[in-house]
Amino acid sequence: DVLVAISLPRYSSDALRLARVARDRGARVLAITDSPASPLSRLATETLFAPAGHPVLPGSATAAVAVVEALATAVMVASPAHVARARRLTAATAAYLAGAPDAGEPA
Repeated sequence: DVLVAISLPRYSSDALRLARVARDRGARVLAITDSPASPLSRLATETLFAPAGHPVLPGSATAAVAVVEALATAVMVASPAHVARARRLTAATAAYLAGAPDAGEPA
């Protein structure tokens, strides 16, 4: 089992607690955080760094969002079954979000 935990400055104590419990129960913990100094880094089996520094804002999640999107894409394209599942989910979600016709109805 794998837990993907994301925590950026003003680190979430809930994310840290969940990562600790998962690790203590034998799960691998993949952390997405801003630096090796992050408290989440010390709890993780593997860590992906996404700097949160920003010239204007006190912190930015832009890099973390890019890492999450890259990770999700890599997992999705790892298997044709994942791609088919994503296609079905996208069709079902698009009908709800965009008011598009149901997947079973002709466009």
